[in-house]
Order: sequence, then C-alpha cells, then structure tokens
Amino acid sequence: MTEYLKGEELDLTDAHRSLEKLLSRRQKFLEEYPHYGCIFFNTILQPPAHLSDAIHTMRKEFDEFHAECYRSLLQHLLLREGITADKALKYFSIFQEMFNGYFQREAAKGNDYQTLIEDHEGMLSGLLDIILYGIASPAGAPTAKERN
Repeated sequence: MTEYLKGEELDLTDAHRSLEKLLSRRQKFLEEYPHYGCIFFNTILQPPAHLSDAIHTMRKEFDEFHAECYRSLLQHLLLREGITADKALKYFSIFQEMFNGYFQREAAKGNDYQTLIEDHEGMLSGLLDIILYGIASPAGAPTAKERN
C-alpha cells in the first residue's frame, strides 16, 4: 500500500486538498485490492497479540510515509501559538490511535467488519480536517445559529 500511495505526487502547499488526495488514493487502493484491505485493517483493528511486534515492524515504512506527509503539510500551515510541528505530529498520532481504538472496540463487539472498514475510511477525512482546523470557529466569528 505504501508504494501505491507514494505513486502520486501531492501538492503540499494545500493541506486540505493534499489530505483529500491521499485519502482518495488510499480508498482507491482498497477498492482495487480488497484482499489487502482486509489484511491492512486486521493489522490495525485486531492485531494478534503474539504478532504485534512483527506487525509494528512491518508497518514502519507506512507509518513513516504518513508522518513525512503530515510533516510536509504542516510546513505550509500557520500553526497556533505554542504548537510546533513535532507537537502537531504527536497530536496526529494520538488522535489516530484513539480513532483506531474506537474501531478496535467496535470490531471486538462483533460488528460487521466491512461496515467498520467503510465507516473508518469515511470518517477519517473528517477527523483529519478537525485535527488540522479544529471544531470551533475563531473568536468573533458568527456561530452556526447566527449564520442561519
């Protein structure tokens, strides 16, 4: 999957568009290679305990690729005061682990696996958008109620 994702150049000056393109490419991979999709999500959502170290090692290139993409995107964003690129990457990692943890719990409940995969991928874009831009408008901006 990592090689597939690397196959398309990202315009890193537009963080939102680049993330959308990266996620779209990932979804395309999962559609083209559904058998790899099951393997990929099993390693994320239900990794066998006795294989966790090996899986972590095998995911290293994938994780490093995403960290490098995020780091490059961050260079083109004005970060909030007190937020460094390293701190932002740490937040990405924490949110990603919490996000995947939610789906691990859902998988453990015996929920339909294909639906979990679709929900995971469908919600990921929104999560990354929230991580980048937050959920609240800046102070002084009209509220949703005032806009309507």
